[in-house]
Amino acid sequence: MRQVCCLYEVNSCQKAGHREIARPRHINPALSIDDILFLQDVFLTGGIHHIIVPDVISGRKIVDSFLQSLNCHHEVSCLTVTEIPPIQGPTLNIYSSLASYCGQDDSYEHVEEFFLEQYFADFMWIENLKDLLHIPLVARAIQAMHDLDIVQNIPVVAISYNACS
Repeated sequence: MRQVCCLYEVNSCQKAGHREIARPRHINPALSIDDILFLQDVFLTGGIHHIIVPDVISGRKIVDSFLQSLNCHHEVSCLTVTEIPPIQGPTLNIYSSLASYCGQDDSYEHVEEFFLEQYFADFMWIENLKDLLHIPLVARAIQAMHDLDIVQNIPVVAISYNACS
């Protein structure tokens, strides 16, 4: 298995020798023209992109706005452990779906099977909440997404929050 880029902390990621990702970009909810052009590229380009916003509500508003305005992603997914505020639209909650699919067998092989047989998204965002980082099922999911090249082939927006920094 390859080393997984943690997606969460660029400095620790580089120290651990994981694949380098772009530095996170701070996005103000009152989007500037530069932010809009940057985010348009992020939402249309495969690979992992990291943005920092003030809070979950701001992050979800930005994601919803861009998904609606671009209108090009048909299967959207989100990796999160928080239900508040509710995710808008027909978005697959990866954590809930994966936990339901795996039941008591949350081995790496079963997680990988979920992504091979059940996962068809063409866009993903990951809400980097501290609770998410300590869940073994999430770690196995992120490993599987890397091993199966999911995170290289679709746009993946890792969203961090100022409150978590």
